[in-house]
Amino acid sequence: MPEYRRLKNKYELLWNQQSPEGYLKIVAVLQKYIDQGISVNTSYNPQHYDEEKIPLSEMLKHLVMFYKYGGKQLYYFNTYDGATDEMEPPAHPYYEQSFEQDDEDCDSCTI
Repeated sequence: MPEYRRLKNKYELLWNQQSPEGYLKIVAVLQKYIDQGISVNTSYNPQHYDEEKIPLSEMLKHLVMFYKYGGKQLYYFNTYDGATDEMEPPAHPYYEQSFEQDDEDCDSCTI
């Protein structure tokens, strides 16, 4: 973002947004003036919802509203999971097993 330090208080960061509604309305209206379809994604932060669960009714409301305002292509409903850019496997038994596997046990290595 240009001049981030000076303008940072004028912008709302993606995962700090309470709802994607404003973004969806703007993009849907802009779509009227753009020849090709705009690929639009929504982003939800579970921390802004009761019990950190995003209600399906909320997502459907945004989906219908987007098309009602003239949007053409709504692709992904992204959810903040707190992940970082670190390349470590998640703490889950499935991943621990697959990363601890020896090369000798690998099917593609023995073919």
